Amino acid sequence: MIRLLFLPVLCASGLVLAVIAAGHAFARTGEATATRVLVTDRDPRQVAGVHRLQAWGTRPRVFQQAPMLDSRDLPPVADRLPADPLVVVPAESMGPYGGTWESFTTSLGEGLHVDVEWYANATGLVRWAPDASGMVADVAESFTAAPDARSITFRLRPGLRWSDGQPFTSADVRFWCDAIAANQEISDNVPAFLANRTGRIETPDPWTVRIVLDQPDSLLLATMGFEMWATDLCAAPRHYLERFLPGPRSAAELSAEAVTAGFASWPERFRNRWSWRNPDCPRLWAWVMKTPPPATTVVLERNPYYGKVDPDGRQLPYIDRVQFTLADPESVPIKVMRGDSALQSRSLRTLDYSMLLKHQRHGRYQVRHWLGTVPSTALTFNRSIRSPWLRPLLNDGRFVRALSLAIDRQELIDLFAFGIGRPRHPAPQEASPYADPALASRDTEHDPATTARLLDELGCRPGPDGMRRAGDGTPIRLMIEVVAPELVQVGQVVVQQWATVGIVAEIRLLARELYYARKGAGEQQCLLESAAGGELDPLLDARAYIPIAPESSWATCWAGWFRPGAERPGDEPPADIQATVADWRAIIASDDPAEHRRRFAAIFARGAERRHSIGLFTGLPPWVVVRDDLRNVPAVGLTGWTYRSLGASAPECFALDPSRRSSP
Repeated sequence: MIRLLFLPVLCASGLVLAVIAAGHAFARTGEATATRVLVTDRDPRQVAGVHRLQAWGTRPRVFQQAPMLDSRDLPPVADRLPADPLVVVPAESMGPYGGTWESFTTSLGEGLHVDVEWYANATGLVRWAPDASGMVADVAESFTAAPDARSITFRLRPGLRWSDGQPFTSADVRFWCDAIAANQEISDNVPAFLANRTGRIETPDPWTVRIVLDQPDSLLLATMGFEMWATDLCAAPRHYLERFLPGPRSAAELSAEAVTAGFASWPERFRNRWSWRNPDCPRLWAWVMKTPPPATTVVLERNPYYGKVDPDGRQLPYIDRVQFTLADPESVPIKVMRGDSALQSRSLRTLDYSMLLKHQRHGRYQVRHWLGTVPSTALTFNRSIRSPWLRPLLNDGRFVRALSLAIDRQELIDLFAFGIGRPRHPAPQEASPYADPALASRDTEHDPATTARLLDELGCRPGPDGMRRAGDGTPIRLMIEVVAPELVQVGQVVVQQWATVGIVAEIRLLARELYYARKGAGEQQCLLESAAGGELDPLLDARAYIPIAPESSWATCWAGWFRPGAERPGDEPPADIQATVADWRAIIASDDPAEHRRRFAAIFARGAERRHSIGLFTGLPPWVVVRDDLRNVPAVGLTGWTYRSLGASAPECFALDPSRRSSP
């Protein structure tokens, strides 16, 4: 048994109690008396306490604004709203107005970017329905997908305005498409159909945007719920940004002006002016930047031109300000327990869970268990690595199977997952129609005897030191790279377990920039990560199964081969990978769910034979901490990257009610 100096213990309060009924898993929150609880996957349709959406329609245009805006010199609120504003029906109450939504962040860089643009301000032509049943109109007033999956037409909202009062029209989308997405110097968030020239965006009039494709793409609309390019498409105010791009003025003139302003070039200046940090750039967000980083308390304030209302005509958002304060990871749970955060779903660690559960009543908050991605802590091998001795081993299913069987997962679960994780590879959740529980758990038992037999079959015999060598005599020494410090100890235990069967491995903690640079170049052997794959709908984020993106880290050197115009063209992949991509392309071309399931089953089975990742254990279900005075937050909502973090829960209708701040 491997012992660690610190072992968190699960406290017996407020755990998830799961009940299986009618083939689905239903979850309830309550008091528990045991120290271990089996956490099961849950169907997204079991959301609870979520908002609804409706149109304003032909009702009289009588609206109200937040008192915070009464002293501002603004047009009447009716003139600041679209002709038919989207109506958000809160789950609990309409209002009250006012207050500051406090939260904590452990980063002033990309982590804070996610907090600002996704956590609080998820904005796009469409967004996910609160129960993940499909896409609903957001910035768009309506949309129509063609039956042949070759086009989607969006109707914009006449009267919708940027935060500075200027109209948002299809001209802004046209500007993003032609001036930004088409220029690799300033943007790399480009949809594949534009990058590959297999589609186009049409803007026939001020209120119409149409995506037209050469080939069917039945998944395009759903992926617009989370793809970065779909966010950028609604974040490019032409009237503000075009002054920073070549056009009427030459690139040389712009560069000289940029240097005078303190930038190295005009592209650098443009990226700075377009950045989420820039308070001067108009937005469609609910809250716009007021105090940007490097300030350690970043503040956003309500957008007086925000285009949504509640059923009584109150302009949203209800909350006046959103505040993110920089804190070190160790202090965040302490601050949350003190009641200093109104809602916290990021910047919390698994090891904080037990303590936060225990102090819910005293801290005047609730730990709520939500729905979304359930990731597996996993070892992802780069099957495409350009190594003459290692690539053949990683592409022989027996080698990766041997490594998997050498791992004592129950020990890892007891040490790092409160005893409630499960041995599982990255795989669709059990509630998913794409689930295959048998393949998801295959070879997760601890069987070092079979490991030894498989390695012997491969010719990986022990040397004089007891450590195994490849068939050509090369000592097997695996490098496991990790970017998350909390996973280092997990990796160290795996290294010790592998050593007992003669496999030498080493953990290397890398800076984020180096980690992603090596992964992008296909130089990594193995990554220890919170792996993708645990989605309810794996087709929305298929990188764990199909080499279609740079983030398909198990096939980095093959992914480029399938992408015309890729920066790194990549190597020709083996037949099984080409068959997988052929199945994927057939899925995209079909809108038949049965065909999707059949093709994905073949993809998943193929990957299980030559496993790309070794799952160690699943983590806790997604959880958020909600202070007692914050209203309209779902009891069970959707979270995760696929659902644009809090976007599907309509944070614009969250409200702070001091009367609900309970006493300890």
